[in-house]
Amino acid sequence: MLKSLNVDEAVNLIKSNDDIQLLDIRSLMEVNMTGAIDGSILIDLNDPNSEKLVHSLDKSKKYLLYCATGVRSEALAKYMDANGFNELYNLNHAGHSQLAMALKK
Repeated sequence: MLKSLNVDEAVNLIKSNDDIQLLDIRSLMEVNMTGAIDGSILIDLNDPNSEKLVHSLDKSKKYLLYCATGVRSEALAKYMDANGFNELYNLNHAGHSQLAMALKK
């Protein structure tokens, strides 16, 4: 199951689910420039090991994917959905900065 969320829906999902894992689908350079959300896992699609990292994740867990704009995270969410991951959420039409600010409120 893959569902697209806006920032408010993503914040509500995070705050109401202790077991959701955040996947940061930005480059390492972006993370170094703007920081990371605590507890998120970085999957840099430019890293040749990114596919191996994705396949090492537990397919039965819940994942919320985000990037800078929602484009890369949506592409990876669709890939993960096609590869048997059960519960996926993509932050759509928003990105890390909006989510990070909303979580601090």
